[in-house]
Amino acid sequence: MNRGAGIAALLAAGALLCGCAGAGGGALALEGVAYDRDAEPYPFLSIYRKRPSAELVGKCAEFNGQSKLHHCAVDYDNLHFFRAVLEETKLFEGVGFAIADSDYSLSIAMARYNAEKASELATLAVSASSLFIIPSNLSHQMEVEMELKWRGVTIKRYNYELPYNISLSIFSSIDKGHMDLAEDLAARFLQDYQADKAWSGGFILSALNASDYDAGLAIPEQTRDYAYKGKRISNDPLSGVRVLYEHKIFPDVIEVIVYPVRGAEWSDWKSVLSAEVDLIREERQLGKQQGMFADVNFSAQEEVRIKLKDGVASGLKFDYTVSIEGKGYYYSLSYMFIEKDKIIKIRKVEPFRGERFNMDDFVAEILNGIEPPGESAFMAQVRLHGRKNVFFLDRQQMLLLQKAAESSEGESR
Repeated sequence: MNRGAGIAALLAAGALLCGCAGAGGGALALEGVAYDRDAEPYPFLSIYRKRPSAELVGKCAEFNGQSKLHHCAVDYDNLHFFRAVLEETKLFEGVGFAIADSDYSLSIAMARYNAEKASELATLAVSASSLFIIPSNLSHQMEVEMELKWRGVTIKRYNYELPYNISLSIFSSIDKGHMDLAEDLAARFLQDYQADKAWSGGFILSALNASDYDAGLAIPEQTRDYAYKGKRISNDPLSGVRVLYEHKIFPDVIEVIVYPVRGAEWSDWKSVLSAEVDLIREERQLGKQQGMFADVNFSAQEEVRIKLKDGVASGLKFDYTVSIEGKGYYYSLSYMFIEKDKIIKIRKVEPFRGERFNMDDFVAEILNGIEPPGESAFMAQVRLHGRKNVFFLDRQQMLLLQKAAESSEGESR
């Protein structure tokens, strides 16, 4: 029997007798991880094993070839401990394995390096002769590759190197060892995940080369009667950003929503905006069918011309009422315009009091001060592929777009 096989046999015997293979590191535990229990939980995260990169496989093979005492294996069979640690933080809506309909996923590959030392081999032999009453500790190094994905598209890669110390003893617990390693890895991942705000719409849109609604969107800080309250960037590049304005005196809020035209052309603004109104009408009728609304009534849409400082903005105006059981009727009024490749929708919803209103003055103030970002590389890629009536990008479409982008990058190089 060669030395490597002998060591493997001793380790196997130790595992059978002591039932353990522990990570002695875990020094980070979950220290450094922020916990804000009042904040919304992070989105559901699905865990997958991934193929190791060619670089990682090559490093492992090179390490094995350096010495007969060097052993490297590209594997990690205990991802359920890592999943359990993430779940126990209560930071996520949930954490599972290979959940196909989860928008967010984390794919993981690991390599385990062990350079056997004479002192460790001697201790292992003594430990084995005592049937592992005397403990034996072996030091390893782990290299971890992670890919964070949104709808199948990689938005961030993380790489870690961390110690992994195996302790063989009948007094040790195998679960504790794996959990220590999982906690160490989880702490490192969560610190980076939080620092990047990798769940946020802004991060995802940046990773996809979609429009930047943080730096690229200029909006008024206030109008005569309303003040800027905040904005929320969607993690769906087709949904854009929602900006809120609150009345300076009364409890009244108006939304300004900016998002890309879904088609490849927008020169015929009436047709584009009419299609948007039709979509909203269909969504509300579907809500009625599903019991969300007791009743839905749309008025006819109409063209609107808003006088601005440097011209006139032409768009559509439409309104409707919905009835919600136990809450009564609500009235929604919206104005829609196109600027660059973006739709600007200005909407107000309030309990219906029997009278309709207009927002022409507020709309004029917003349009005088708003400047949306131009066409993004992401939307240019969508439009290049001729998706003239896309209202949602599923995983398959996202992956096709990513492959096309990677192919064009390769050609440009």
